[in-house]
Amino acid sequence: MYVKLQEMLERNHRISNLRFDKELKKISDETKQDYASLKAQNEINANKIVSNLTHELGNEIGNLDVDTRIKMSQWLSAWIYYIATEKQFDSKKLMTYKRGDIVHVNFGFNVHNELGGTHYAVVVENDNSASNGTVMVVPLKSADSEQEARKEIYERTDVYLGTGIVIMGKGKDKYTIAKVNQMRAIDKMRILKPRNSKKDTVYPLDSEVRKEMLDKIDRKISELYLKPKKTEEK
Repeated sequence: MYVKLQEMLERNHRISNLRFDKELKKISDETKQDYASLKAQNEINANKIVSNLTHELGNEIGNLDVDTRIKMSQWLSAWIYYIATEKQFDSKKLMTYKRGDIVHVNFGFNVHNELGGTHYAVVVENDNSASNGTVMVVPLKSADSEQEARKEIYERTDVYLGTGIVIMGKGKDKYTIAKVNQMRAIDKMRILKPRNSKKDTVYPLDSEVRKEMLDKIDRKISELYLKPKKTEEK
């Protein structure tokens, strides 16, 4: 592991020698070097590093088990889409997400214990505006039975929500766990559905189910991340 860490640090050192365009312009102004020449050489160096990294990535993926390779392929496909559409994406064209809405999210291919892949998640942010490109969510995980859900749950950080929470598509009969310690802000590009309140159904439909779900999650968030109030001495 130490050897791999050193290799990463060496790659990062080579990458640090590359320059962003605004840095090239500043160097050109300060040193009177030709900006076009600096940019051309920087692009050659960047292409060489990208080529090396792509080759290394291919080798590493080839060493993975099939299941992980499938997950990696799914994420790379999504990542290509994000790169191609990022500049045209406008969060204001999406619906406005409200606290308690269930969204289907592509969390991507993440590091080790960080939750990844496509999961449902519940919006926990108050008053998220359409112009805000991100939204705070708590990821959800499903199980086929209550016994399986309770066996998988980690009481310190997870909350068992029961059934009837996620009822979009095949998930309608699932037993749901809220992974509160994986709470995060996501870019709205990651949301697969719902995207249009006029076309997509927004779950949970039942206001009581929504309130009970949020109450459980709020208590766990408070327990994990808010400083406990000191009891006043009598």
